[in-house]
Amino acid sequence: MKEYINVSNNKAYQLLNTGALVLISSVSKEGKHNIAPIAWQCPVDFDPVTRLLIVCDKVHKSLKNIEETKQFAVSIPHISQLKLVKELGSCSGHTVNKLQKFNINTFETEKINCLVPTDCIGYIECKLYNIIMDGSVGLIFGEVVFSKVTKEAYHGRLLSESEAGKTIHHLTSKVFITTSDEILQ
Repeated sequence: MKEYINVSNNKAYQLLNTGALVLISSVSKEGKHNIAPIAWQCPVDFDPVTRLLIVCDKVHKSLKNIEETKQFAVSIPHISQLKLVKELGSCSGHTVNKLQKFNINTFETEKINCLVPTDCIGYIECKLYNIIMDGSVGLIFGEVVFSKVTKEAYHGRLLSESEAGKTIHHLTSKVFITTSDEILQ
């Protein structure tokens, strides 16, 4: 397993600044864990702690779990985990235990009851503070309670130009890209 370092709660937004696809870990009130890829996420505040937004279809198991337990974890998958992302997005957590079906190696988060995939670049543990239903989606607002990132992928910011910090970005359907090695200034 990778070595993780703590990120202060008011700096956790830096892990999302790249606009990467994320994996949302949640658990039902019955204790059944689920992980789902989400392409729409955004930091919304950072002072005194990071608050973030994810957009989830109303029919997703993740939304139901988050409504029930008021918690979720946001993992930032590495580009090497693209196969995992595609597998997790290929079926519904309502009908399939994804962790078993795809034999996903996970570890427990530190402050909330969620499982995150091993070898992600980092993860952010959140407590729900608001859900707004809008058409066919739920806008889920979370407040960071704890976050960690791999040591080699972070130095005051996510090092997306390095191999260790290569994130996945969803363009459409089954089309994905990753970040460049070049920093533009």
